[in-house]
Amino acid sequence: MMHPSSSSIMFYFYTTVLLFTPEFLGELKFMYAAGTIIGVVLYNCSLKNLSIRKLFSITSIFYYLCYESLIILVTRKNVEWGIDDRLFCIGDSIMLHLVAELNMMPLLVLSCKMCPKNIEATMYAMLMSTMNMGIYLFIYLCIYLFIYLFIY
Repeated sequence: MMHPSSSSIMFYFYTTVLLFTPEFLGELKFMYAAGTIIGVVLYNCSLKNLSIRKLFSITSIFYYLCYESLIILVTRKNVEWGIDDRLFCIGDSIMLHLVAELNMMPLLVLSCKMCPKNIEATMYAMLMSTMNMGIYLFIYLCIYLFIYLFIY
């Protein structure tokens, strides 16, 4: 799940190329939240008995495949296939956030099981800050490598 963020670039693409309105962008954010909630419910109902290693491996691979669907949108293949941009973005956002939540849930459950009583909030904050730090370090590493390889 470690990847450089493309949210600013996709926002530009949504507003300039696809001409999405602010109302539709708000609906898209709502779909992000719906995908996350569906992921939590799906995990709680049927996937919590699956081994953490197996679930994490499957969802990591599936998340990569879902994230690559942005290439279909940017290259406009969805229009060639007859899929409307709005419908494609809604389906893509739901799937992407659903799989991301399924990928995150085993880590959260494992950290809750390992956590001593009465410091669950501190443990959760530490886990989230560690993950955010890892993402930012990865982005800075990519920028540094780009500068080193292409500028010097």
